[in-house]
Amino acid sequence: MFKVKTMKKELQILTLTFLILLLGVILNFYLKTPVFAATCGNGVCESGENCSNCSIDCGSCGPTCGNGVCESGENCNNCSIDCGSCGPTCGNGVCELGENCSNCSIDCGSCGPTCGNGVCESGENCSNCSIDCGACPPPQPSCEPINAYVEPNPVAQNSTVVFYFTSNKGYTWVGLNTGGGAADCNLDLINSAKCYGNPKDGYRCWWKWTCRATNPGSYTATFTNAENCPKSVSYSVVRGCSDECSYSGQKERRCSGNYVQERTCGNYDSDPCLEWSNWSNVEDCGDSGWTNEYRCSGNWVQRKYVNRGCSNAQCYANEEWRNFEDCSAQGKTCQNGQCITPPSPTLSVSLSANPSSGCSPLNNVDLTATVSGTAQGSINYYFDCQNDGVWDRTLVSSDISVTVFDLCNYPSPGSFTAKVRVERQGLVAENFTQISVQSCYSAPWVDLKVNGSDGPITIPYNSSAILTWNSSNASYCVASGAWSGTKLTSGSESTGNLTSGPRTYTLTCYGPGGSTSDSVTIYLQQVLGVVSPTIQKKVRNLSDGQTQFFDSVYADPSEVLEFQLVISAGSGAQNVRVIDVLPDKISLRVNSLKVDGIATAGDITSGISLGNLSQGQTKVITFLADVKRAEEFPFGQTTLTNTATLYWNGDSVSDSVQIIVTKKQVAGAATQAPTGWVKDLFVDYLALPLLFASGMIYLFKSHILQWEEWLDKRKEEYKKYKSEKLLRLKIAQLRLKKLIKS
Repeated sequence: MFKVKTMKKELQILTLTFLILLLGVILNFYLKTPVFAATCGNGVCESGENCSNCSIDCGSCGPTCGNGVCESGENCNNCSIDCGSCGPTCGNGVCELGENCSNCSIDCGSCGPTCGNGVCESGENCSNCSIDCGACPPPQPSCEPINAYVEPNPVAQNSTVVFYFTSNKGYTWVGLNTGGGAADCNLDLINSAKCYGNPKDGYRCWWKWTCRATNPGSYTATFTNAENCPKSVSYSVVRGCSDECSYSGQKERRCSGNYVQERTCGNYDSDPCLEWSNWSNVEDCGDSGWTNEYRCSGNWVQRKYVNRGCSNAQCYANEEWRNFEDCSAQGKTCQNGQCITPPSPTLSVSLSANPSSGCSPLNNVDLTATVSGTAQGSINYYFDCQNDGVWDRTLVSSDISVTVFDLCNYPSPGSFTAKVRVERQGLVAENFTQISVQSCYSAPWVDLKVNGSDGPITIPYNSSAILTWNSSNASYCVASGAWSGTKLTSGSESTGNLTSGPRTYTLTCYGPGGSTSDSVTIYLQQVLGVVSPTIQKKVRNLSDGQTQFFDSVYADPSEVLEFQLVISAGSGAQNVRVIDVLPDKISLRVNSLKVDGIATAGDITSGISLGNLSQGQTKVITFLADVKRAEEFPFGQTTLTNTATLYWNGDSVSDSVQIIVTKKQVAGAATQAPTGWVKDLFVDYLALPLLFASGMIYLFKSHILQWEEWLDKRKEEYKKYKSEKLLRLKIAQLRLKKLIKS
């Protein structure tokens, strides 16, 4: 027993501690905002004030029902426990003691009809009270049997509806009341009131009305006549509809997955229109799958596959052979639909040339390679016309004999070796053939002279010389060195005025017997004071705000550069042309070219002409260019070299600058930094209440706070209050009973 009490006490302390901790969190959160106490007497009923503690602001509380005193404002209606019951009240909807149908029919109901009071009351008629209601009329004659029809029924809104009235008696007048479901009715004057040819039933006489159905709903049509023999028929009007399909019984099919589905046209709902039924499966097309049939295709084992499905509302089954097993991957061959281990393969090749001999130049020689052996698969062919280690033609083929047409040319006499190499199924084979080329033609001869001399010669600066040549056994000649182009087999040509040298002119003549060359060299006399043209190239980074030009600059991707070319004519130059080819990672800005500060049309990358420059003349060319975007560069530094070339009178000079582009790699790492919220939340809303709760636990455990004694005292006070309340309730009940008896 003592242990149970101890546990109960511990549980109470823990529960109270938790409540104190929770209350501390809530109060610590809300009490940071100042709270102003209510002030009684300021004319405002504030929070915490009521009629009991501040009636001057909140007003008086009024009477209290149940305190045993019938106070002002209380009566038998709103507080019968204090003021007693009010007695019966006629008109309150309750037939109370002392009320009846005579003195309070509104609560107790009427007393019923009284025959003979001169009033035909409810429940009285000519049969049970003729003195009040009068005598009953004589009986009416009997009516002939009548039928009534509505077609169609139900009828669609705004469509035609027909009403029929039939009988064996030809009534003198028949009228129709559609009940509100139809309008615009027309009586068939030709057939109505006829007593023959009734199409509806066996009755002889019939009447027909044609109307238009109006509002959707259920209605009753009534036929009336002069003989007072009415007939009614019920019908309904449904909302207008349209047929979804053409005729009842119509069918449609479709594919749904691997099933054929079908639906049927009919009337499946309350409206008169046709609609489709739900789709239902009528045929299962089956599943696709393999059969047990195999065959060989090349070195593959193929297996028959049946592809089943539904298309255009029909089942299909398509058969196809599919690759099933690769025998080559296993080092086997396919036979009779199976992979089997073959014997070790063999491979050999033969090579022949057509023609294999002839006069030089022997051109367009065909090489034919023929492969033999048991090796399988595609064949890699390699052809070398002169066995010099350079393959002149390579190809892959499944053919065992391959001819490469017009492959080899042998311009000079000699004995040549052609080679073939083949690779198949991991094996290699090679073979050779000889081609014999004889000299059947005399070799060409050419003699080139300058000013009638074999050279070399020296001529004055800015003067010209005459080149002359003759040849034999030649078909044509080609110039190279200081001149170019195809030349006749004999002729002459001026060098033009020469301002730089030496110049070497070479002429090569070709004929059936081969080719031969001859050259002459021209030197220029040195002239004191002659200066050659020069070009100086510089660059600056406009994006970095540079104002001076340099031989090299640093730049970042997407920055703007300006290039400067300073051209000095020296002693003078003719036919001056400048070309500046930019690196592929720098692009020229359009319409930025300037010559001597004046905007100039043209493209410096393909070359611009400056014409003739006189002695000492200078030209300054500038243009803008853009460094390409960062994705065009790798991380780190990329060095780009830009070269400009100055051409004049067949001579040239160049200058270059360097652009060092740096693409920086941005290193990033995810970091976590305390936001301060979690820490503040713990300190502000948990730490202090937890410290307070810990102190309370210590006070309770040490019995400094007499919690149990205070709690026991509160329990005794609550018991006393409850007993007094029950006593007052008993007294009020006794008073009420005494009042009722009196």
